[in-house]
Amino acid sequence: MYDDFINCYDKDMLIKNDLDEKSANGAFSIISKAIIEFIVTMIPLLGIAINTYKDISDEEKDKKMNICLEDLNNKIKNVEFSKISWDYIDSPEFNNKILNVLSKEYKNINKECIDECLLKAKLFIKDELCKLHRSFIRSELEGSKKCPCIVQIPIENLLFSRSPTVLKIEKGKENIVRKEHIELEKNNYINDKNGLISLKDEFENEFKYDGKLGTGSVYSLHVDKSIYNEIEEIRAIEEDGKFKLITKVKPNDQILYSNDIDFKNIKNIKSLKLLTNDNNIKVICSVDKGVTWKTYYNGQWKETKDEIEVFTHEGMTPNIFNSIKELWNKLINGSTIRFAYLIDSKTNIKKSVLKNIENTCDTKENLKKVNDNEYEISFSSDEIMEVSIYFSGDIKIIG
Repeated sequence: MYDDFINCYDKDMLIKNDLDEKSANGAFSIISKAIIEFIVTMIPLLGIAINTYKDISDEEKDKKMNICLEDLNNKIKNVEFSKISWDYIDSPEFNNKILNVLSKEYKNINKECIDECLLKAKLFIKDELCKLHRSFIRSELEGSKKCPCIVQIPIENLLFSRSPTVLKIEKGKENIVRKEHIELEKNNYINDKNGLISLKDEFENEFKYDGKLGTGSVYSLHVDKSIYNEIEEIRAIEEDGKFKLITKVKPNDQILYSNDIDFKNIKNIKSLKLLTNDNNIKVICSVDKGVTWKTYYNGQWKETKDEIEVFTHEGMTPNIFNSIKELWNKLINGSTIRFAYLIDSKTNIKKSVLKNIENTCDTKENLKKVNDNEYEISFSSDEIMEVSIYFSGDIKIIG
């Protein structure tokens, strides 16, 4: 009966939640079996297989329900909840597996009653999980100022705060397109105007006044020729009583570093697109704030260095960058990322547009603090806290 729950979890879920297969097998097996046994026990109570539902009083039904829930609690209390993914247990796939197992045993099963039992079991397990984290989640609440939805929280032995924080759960969005702003670190050898990047090929430096010499004055200026590829022209000018040296050069290649871009609210990246007019630009990236650098080569991520000699050969072109698509998820995995760009003096002296990175993605659910006038806290007893919710939606209450 339970063979269907061996390796029933989603492999991608294991990777995203950093779970190992053996631990997940054990945790999912215990929870799956506990839920099924709970539903089987509830069959006479809710009349799933036999028509006994109408013959049970509400008081008797509540009593039997509590016995079933207590038995369910005993079966799952030793489960390490860190070894499971609630997203998977809450998924239609998991529901279908439960239904398929029960359908084999009970031919005339009522799917609606199964769904009711399954919902009760999962809400109960979710509450047990939330207690460990001193938080409660409630979904699809319907409340208003005139008719609030009241959430009761048992506070005895939970050390739950009497002034909890109430958060709205904003569901994630799919297939959104957003522009990730590129902010570049200052570089004295780069012109950067509104995203229009160009290597400087002319530099202006002011002479330093050293003092009098006879009837004249002495001015000096140190020029470090090593910072330029080649000096083409030097001329001195006087401007507003100041003496300046204009140096026209062939510039060296330059590496530009971006700010860290936050991907922590991204559930799944569909594609990243570098918006530039320069196909000769090269890019590498870092997910540990510049400690190490990565490039994409032959279908996989490999380590590289932010050194011009290495960068020239191993950096990603815009075409390669734009072709990576969902494989960005393997690298970024909900963290931050920064980019480094190689501006090539041989092919790109005048301009290279680095506008933004276009990100097509699915976002995670977001938690937003609820305004004080949208809920109210009261105590019906020393053991029960009541949170009156004056709006509709999903909430999380943290103690």
